[in-house]
Amino acid sequence: MKRKISKTLSIFFAVALILCAAPLSLFAELKLPALGLPEWCEEKILSLTSLVSNSSVTSLAASENVLQFIDNKVYKCDQSASGTVVIPSTLNGNPVIGIWSGAFEDCAGITGITIPNSVKSIGDGAFYGCSGLKSITIPSSVTSVGGSSFGWGEMFGNCTSLTNLTVEGDTKFSVDTFQGCDALTSLTIGSEVTDATNILKALYHGNISVDITSIQVDPDSAFYSSEGSVLFSKDKSTLVSYPIALAAQSYVVPDSVSIIHDGAFENCQNLTDITLSDSVTTIGCDAFRNCRSLSSIVIPAGVTSVDGYAFSDCTSLSRVTIESAISSISKYMFCDCSALTSISIPKSVTQIGDDAFAGCTSLTSVTIPESVIQIDERAFAECTSLTSVTIPKTMKVIADDAFEESPAVTIRCYEDSVAHRYALKYLIDYELISAFSDDYKLINESPSPNSSSGLWVALIAVLGIAVVLVVAVVALKRKSRIKISV
Repeated sequence: MKRKISKTLSIFFAVALILCAAPLSLFAELKLPALGLPEWCEEKILSLTSLVSNSSVTSLAASENVLQFIDNKVYKCDQSASGTVVIPSTLNGNPVIGIWSGAFEDCAGITGITIPNSVKSIGDGAFYGCSGLKSITIPSSVTSVGGSSFGWGEMFGNCTSLTNLTVEGDTKFSVDTFQGCDALTSLTIGSEVTDATNILKALYHGNISVDITSIQVDPDSAFYSSEGSVLFSKDKSTLVSYPIALAAQSYVVPDSVSIIHDGAFENCQNLTDITLSDSVTTIGCDAFRNCRSLSSIVIPAGVTSVDGYAFSDCTSLSRVTIESAISSISKYMFCDCSALTSISIPKSVTQIGDDAFAGCTSLTSVTIPESVIQIDERAFAECTSLTSVTIPKTMKVIADDAFEESPAVTIRCYEDSVAHRYALKYLIDYELISAFSDDYKLINESPSPNSSSGLWVALIAVLGIAVVLVVAVVALKRKSRIKISV
């Protein structure tokens, strides 16, 4: 560790010595990539040297001198620039290959920027604060944008007028690329995009205020298609993404769809009703997460898999009908569905996953079918209105914190079953049900260790019996002594 620190300090002082001893103008001729420095470091040094020497900075007369270049990359745009700025594809016979970090920062007068196919990379915050920018097309040649380990990301940060985005290829965006782009409503997927999920994550996960209302696809795409502003796979078998700010309150999934993609409807605030076609077989992770207006859902018979978080945070969801033979209630599947009052778990389910119903504060009762053999961690945690859970004798595993912070719950169970022993261990109220009853008919209400009155009654009864036995034994001993003395 000490050697590493010493080495770092040595490098630092060596660079400082060079900077102090040598004229800064010498660095204008220095090819920084030859030093193996990271790009962020090159930028800072070049920024410093450009103030002293212009020998490596080229201005572009064709664009009214608004652009400056270093190493065939756009280094700086004059903040007085306005209208549409066209970046040339070549400069002095060489291709323009990139845009430096912050190159167009705070160029508020620019309304459009044309990026040539020669550009391969765009640095952190390249267009940050371009508040007048209305549309942008990222060519397929650009493979990476911003998000470096040492940068601040937000390539289009606070581009508050940006409404139209076109991505022509598989550009890798960081999740904060579009932070603050509150006006962005239209996305166009180019013909060379093979994986749109990276684009969608940048739009929806980095800043959910990006209110997309329309997703269009280049007709020449071999991978994607669109219908009614909704993004599908080319053959429409997968619904990839529904625009989160589309005004419609109801939507019917086309019959061609068999897969609801991960996050397909996530954060859709206006949808109150979604009809899934009978052809749907798979519902992906986060598929309907945070659809806060969704009030009911029917999971059709053909569905065989529902992944984690599928309906979590759907705070208006009050009615759920599961017609399918799914094998598990996946983790966080209905977590924080605070309006859900009841749920009918299919007899095909064998496992209830972590936090599956956690935070369902309106849920009052649950009957778990005999097919279920395992209840995982916090499955029913923080269900503050839950008063009754019926657990079959076939249950094998109940996680220690399955009912954590659900203070009103009473477990209805069979005597000496896993559920019964669980209730005794964790001092949870319970009721025993008949071992011979198919309808869970109560045979008695067992006093719970949590119930103070029931506990005292039981203790008094036991003490009373003990006193009677002691008195009887003493009486018998006295009687036997009398007989012997006689």
